[in-house]
Amino acid sequence: MSRKQSGLKISVYRQHLKELINICRSSRLTHVQTYWNIGHYIRRIEKSPHVPSGYGSSMIPLFSKDLVQQFGKGYSVTNLRKMRAFCQAYDQDKLSPQIDWSCYTLLLSVKDPEARKEFENKTINESLSHRQLKKEISTWRILQTIEENEKIPPFQLKYNRGSLYTYTLVNNPLLPPVKGRVTIDCGFNFHKTIMLENSGLKKNSIIQSFKDKDSYRLENAHDILPDKLYTYTALIERIIDADTLIAVIDCGFHTAARMRLRLKGIDAPEIDTEEGIKARVFVEKALKKSPLIGIKTYRADKYSRYLADIFYLPGEKDPHKIISDGIFLNQQLLDNGLAIKA
Repeated sequence: MSRKQSGLKISVYRQHLKELINICRSSRLTHVQTYWNIGHYIRRIEKSPHVPSGYGSSMIPLFSKDLVQQFGKGYSVTNLRKMRAFCQAYDQDKLSPQIDWSCYTLLLSVKDPEARKEFENKTINESLSHRQLKKEISTWRILQTIEENEKIPPFQLKYNRGSLYTYTLVNNPLLPPVKGRVTIDCGFNFHKTIMLENSGLKKNSIIQSFKDKDSYRLENAHDILPDKLYTYTALIERIIDADTLIAVIDCGFHTAARMRLRLKGIDAPEIDTEEGIKARVFVEKALKKSPLIGIKTYRADKYSRYLADIFYLPGEKDPHKIISDGIFLNQQLLDNGLAIKA
């Protein structure tokens, strides 16, 4: 929206902008006080009779554009809206010098006033950092959800058991096309190129691998859908917490990948909480007699952990049985109140 479209006279807008700039430049105020003053000023503008009805909120993007040019990205549209909400949630004389702006933005996300006050006191008394406060709030939300979920049947996750030893043939741009040479997408951005005699297999075909002693036989798998791919067996290396583990994955063709896996569809409490420890102990006991697990993988998350459905069957070594009959660990954590739906 342009200044003209906002319904304000240029002179009025410039006066408002000048006042905001003066607030930003004031060296006598802390960041927190500055942001409170900005939020307070924006609220005053919105209530002003000189501002056309309904246009108060639309001025924030205009202010943001000019303030960012002078003071940087800290004055984005999102942050200006947080400043307005900050002013609404707190009285200026109640602001604590022991809580910085990043922590106040986290506290704003807690809508329950009593809970927010508890987090404020905890932040002050224990000198919590932004990261520590974020963990505290995240754990609180998980426990609140678990408590609410105890009153209703556990959510049923959708899952896919997949099909073992199935792959897609892809093109290898580093090698010239040669009859009998195929490149296999093994997952995890890993490709394996092998030579086959009279394979008749084509690029983008879905194939299934069969092991014959030390060699492999590939066959077209026309009846297998793409969503059944990227299914493997794996050995557990380490359980980090209830929803994250490190495993060595058998990708086939004498290759393996060491990956960090995140259980798809759930969130477990942080490991440095009593509830998080309880959830991890549950997983450790569940998988104690199942070092070999079945996994159906999906995409990687923002932390480069591959989302996965995890299946296990105590004492079982047959990969196909683990996949077809194994216990679905993700759902089991939900059913036992040790995680919530993500």
